[in-house]
Amino acid sequence: MAFAREVLDLVEDMKKSCRGQPQLPSRVPPALETFQTTEWNDDPDLWSFADLPQLFNYLRGAAALRIPPEWKAVVPKSLDTLK
Repeated sequence: MAFAREVLDLVEDMKKSCRGQPQLPSRVPPALETFQTTEWNDDPDLWSFADLPQLFNYLRGAAALRIPPEWKAVVPKSLDTLK
């Protein structure tokens, strides 16, 4: 319990600094580039916990959602197109 208390006492100071965090690369690629170059695992069970069908139904059904034109090619209209 003493260890947990010590860690808890450090949290606020840790949040105020970047100590212990990895150094950012000199060039951080845009999110779209990262998404397009990521190698996705084809194991269907890997993402089952995320309930992606519900997420995509929510996103595509949102009347106010504005998907930027450059993202439309990588955001499928339905998960059936991913199979």
